[in-house]
Amino acid sequence: MREEFIAAARARAHGLAAPRATLATQSTIAIGGHCWLSSAHWTMTLGDAPTLDLYSDFPVLRAEGELSIAAYLARQDLPRLVRDMSGADRNLRETTGTSIRHAGT
Repeated sequence: MREEFIAAARARAHGLAAPRATLATQSTIAIGGHCWLSSAHWTMTLGDAPTLDLYSDFPVLRAEGELSIAAYLARQDLPRLVRDMSGADRNLRETTGTSIRHAGT
């Protein structure tokens, strides 16, 4: 079992090497006197895979003269996208005959 765990970790590390996200666009709209909604479009490259387009929103609140982000709302399941693009599961199956079971799948 330990060997399978190590093989899975190595397969994931190999498949997830150095992703890089870049802010492509950002916009903010006022939704009240002390609240704004910011939306961002990110691009992320993962090795030689095609570029991912990622979108997120976050409400910004002003309280006591300071701004704070109330929540970060991703519009897609980033871990699943990265996992699918990395081929970590496929690499593990090819090298060990074992697959990674993900929560919720």
